[in-house]
Amino acid sequence: MMLSGYFDSAGRALVRLRVRGKGNWMHGTFEIDTGAQPEFVTSLLMAEHLQAETETRHAAVLANGTRVPAHGVVLELDWFDEIKLVQGIGFRSQDSAAFLEPSQRGPGVHGLIGRALLVECRLTIDFGLKTVMIERSKEMPA
Repeated sequence: MMLSGYFDSAGRALVRLRVRGKGNWMHGTFEIDTGAQPEFVTSLLMAEHLQAETETRHAAVLANGTRVPAHGVVLELDWFDEIKLVQGIGFRSQDSAAFLEPSQRGPGVHGLIGRALLVECRLTIDFGLKTVMIERSKEMPA
């Protein structure tokens, strides 16, 4: 099984996934960011919209070493036709210049997909052909 993504006009590799907190399922568009360590990163505004469970954390460390206030966020994700419970980080936009609210990231972009979610996958991003594919690694059980 394979998940197909796409590139937007800004050249970002995106994937559209079904997600939910305690509310209804919705589709979210996530930018693939292999530099992000958690399974996903989103805004607290999006977490609230999804009625996701959140917990206060002391701080998260950004790639540039800056420490910012962050919250743990738990979501359900439709991942390869299975429901997967995932944990990520939610920021308030004023706490991190590195993370913008969805409306500021670009139309319909709701967050980032990080390395922890991709750990059992093969990620193929072809900038020349403008294709994005995520598939389970052959060695990993379905």
